[in-house]
Amino acid sequence: MTFNTTPFIDLIQQRTGITLNDSRIDELEGGVRQRMKATALQSASGYYDLVQHDRIEFFKLVNLFTINETYFFREFLHIQIMARRLIRERMAETAPGNAVRIMSAGCSTGEEPYSLAIAILENYGWDRRGQFSIIGADIDGDAIERAKTGLFTGNSFRSEPFRFSDRYFDAVGRKKYRIKPEIKKMVDFHTVNLTTGPYPDYLSNMDIIFYRNVSIYFSPEVQRRVFRNLADVLKENGYLIMSSTETLSHSFGILNLMEIDGRFIFKKTSPVPLPAEPSVFSNANDSPVFPRVASEFDREPVFQFVGSDDPPPAGADPLMTFETDPVHDAPDEPEPEPEPEPARNYESVIALARQKKYVQALETLNRISDPGPEDNRIALLKAEILINLNRLEDAGAVCRKITEDQPLFMEGHLLAGIIAKQQREMKDAAKCFKRALYVNPSSWLARFHLAEIQQSMFDNARATQGYQTVMQSIESGGYANHGLNLFNASFSMNDIMNLCRLRISQMFTARSANGV
Repeated sequence: MTFNTTPFIDLIQQRTGITLNDSRIDELEGGVRQRMKATALQSASGYYDLVQHDRIEFFKLVNLFTINETYFFREFLHIQIMARRLIRERMAETAPGNAVRIMSAGCSTGEEPYSLAIAILENYGWDRRGQFSIIGADIDGDAIERAKTGLFTGNSFRSEPFRFSDRYFDAVGRKKYRIKPEIKKMVDFHTVNLTTGPYPDYLSNMDIIFYRNVSIYFSPEVQRRVFRNLADVLKENGYLIMSSTETLSHSFGILNLMEIDGRFIFKKTSPVPLPAEPSVFSNANDSPVFPRVASEFDREPVFQFVGSDDPPPAGADPLMTFETDPVHDAPDEPEPEPEPEPARNYESVIALARQKKYVQALETLNRISDPGPEDNRIALLKAEILINLNRLEDAGAVCRKITEDQPLFMEGHLLAGIIAKQQREMKDAAKCFKRALYVNPSSWLARFHLAEIQQSMFDNARATQGYQTVMQSIESGGYANHGLNLFNASFSMNDIMNLCRLRISQMFTARSANGV
């Protein structure tokens, strides 16, 4: 049975802002058939009439298209920045007796807002939990009901550096854990459609909003509308935090974009426009001074959790090369995945990796016959996947073998530099990027990373020149020639252009502030 899906697509987009593109038509058809069977309706037109008038049934259909991919302490650095920096600032500006208000917009099954609660307890103590109010909001009513139970399986604990601790959870069955009642009371959950405004009063006057990995469902028009709605409920000087891959594409001029500890975060102050043209400086000698501003937080220990002997990994790169928050398959409860047919080329592995099925991608890749030292594509892809699994040492070993076998294989030097940069080995990283540029001077990605290192070392003339060269290369049609398989999953061409302009703008602002 086939039927016209257009009315369903239009209705879902109209009411929720969720855009179902051509690649999801089959998924939509399957979902409609599933709900027709559940409601004992024989025709698609009859079911369409039902979802038009039955709100509960409409959202049962919608819930089939919202992917609740979440786990505790996803993109850990954002939560660390909130706990160690943003909350202290907001507490200083909050009147005595009032709570610091935090929202998880698009909270899914609750891992994110509960992560925020745990981070607050770790930094400020259990006796101060009444000074914070956390709200989880999501359009998926089923996910909200699951979040309210506070019950989780092992798959929710697959992020490092977080380790399960009975300080926060009670074991209630085989591989099942319930959040402590004291933590559960810190979070209120509500079913909310973020695309419609104005929002209810209980979402007003927010100090910090987490809005991560949600906007991917929306069209650009709806993305802007939701961003405006969230900005409206944010207090003056409040913060809005998006995932690293979404942030730059939301620079609408509504909120000010600023960098804190290597992450770009929005703040509700007067917006600072980015330079309209790349030629902010006519030559490299006209570069600004970019001083490092000391902070009281520099002297504090890195945020850790009870029971963890190892410090969390160093702050991630502002420009992550692949997926910005590596996903680790849970060792105690891996998600079942259908076993694919043995791959005959590496395109199938790339497809798996872009679906974040990294373990499966690596297993599939290992079944491909090694084409020999003349073709390092498979080895390069393996290193990229290992990075996404946070196995940097293994990825580095693969890159060393690549460059030893083929010294003129530019991508091997580029990836080795990226690994060294993430490990904070800046001198080694710079050498790798220079080798990559020696082999291929038009590699804008190598030049961008090198410019970031130069900026961090106060070599602002070369950094400015590097960013400008990157923009010129991209504008001349060279964006696709970055040389890596998984890079496109993270940043668009406009994202990179905006990031270069923001870097130059920051240096220009710093120069003006210092009277240089």
